[in-house]
Amino acid sequence: MAKVSGVVQIEGTLMGITFYKRKGVWIARKAGGGFNGKAIKTKASMIRVRENGSEFGRCMKSVQLFKKALFPLLVLVKDTDRHARIVSLFTKIKNSDVVSERGSRSVAAGLQQLSGRELLTNYLLTKGKDLASFFAMGYLFEWETGIRFYNLDGSHLFFPKGADFIEIQLMYAKIDFENQQYEISNCVREIIGKDFQGDLLLPKPDFVSELNGVLVACVSMRNMQEINNELHPLLEQQHSVIQILGVL
Repeated sequence: MAKVSGVVQIEGTLMGITFYKRKGVWIARKAGGGFNGKAIKTKASMIRVRENGSEFGRCMKSVQLFKKALFPLLVLVKDTDRHARIVSLFTKIKNSDVVSERGSRSVAAGLQQLSGRELLTNYLLTKGKDLASFFAMGYLFEWETGIRFYNLDGSHLFFPKGADFIEIQLMYAKIDFENQQYEISNCVREIIGKDFQGDLLLPKPDFVSELNGVLVACVSMRNMQEINNELHPLLEQQHSVIQILGVL
């Protein structure tokens, strides 16, 4: 491969040489090589490529379904890198599928394994601090009761500059990765100020689903600022948390 130093007026292949532009620099290389569709589909040497492609396609469908299911909370915090992080996570969950043959492994089967569910449990969907970092006295999540925060008061809560309130939301989602279906609960929401004291319970959402698949509990926390009697979230992502609490 060589860099072209002169002025190039063509893009494509000419006399066995392919010209193309990469990151603003013109490149010339001998035509041919690489993969082509027919070779990938038919050559025995391409079996790993076919297997990886098949698994990746199913994995991406699972990623999209997961994001749709948790959209009510994910939409609260902008994050351009979140998609790539979820793809990486779901690839690891797919690899937890020890039952299916290579090329047929899936996120659905991976989540049937304890190792797969552990990868998703407590997974942080935002950057920075997790939920425990904001609530020094700790919290307890139980499927049948919800999430309880202990001994809250101004000295134990994190209120960055400009923050007047903390908003916390809890939701459940039943996700059937095998059949590409999901159902979600309502979001249970509480807002507390700097003068709040005592325990805080967000009860489990009123939610029943007959779908197969996994039940996911997700919580969000945002610092809010009051402006003209309206609450607005602090936009810096370090002031927000979206986290998976449990997977059944």
